[in-house]
Amino acid sequence: MHAYKHASGCRSITGGTFVPAGARWPTAYDGAYLFGDFICNQLFLLSPGGNVGLSRSVFDPDFLSPIAMRFGPDGGGQALYYASFAEGGKIGKIVATVP
Repeated sequence: MHAYKHASGCRSITGGTFVPAGARWPTAYDGAYLFGDFICNQLFLLSPGGNVGLSRSVFDPDFLSPIAMRFGPDGGGQALYYASFAEGGKIGKIVATVP
């Protein structure tokens, strides 16, 4: 389980998905969960933290009005597809670049 204080300005977890195995994303994302916060307009990465539980970090500090996200096929890998209320409503995708 993971929670964060509302005093941070973030207070509405919206959309979220696990990075699927075989997604062809960097290994740092293995077993990670991505989720947005509608109020503070950020996308977070929640990663297994070894013996300390979970580690939360900012994945995208300017992710406007996230409402839903899901991984799906993109070429030979997986992309993160998302919906947001930004710009009057937007559907987009994030593709990881792996060297």
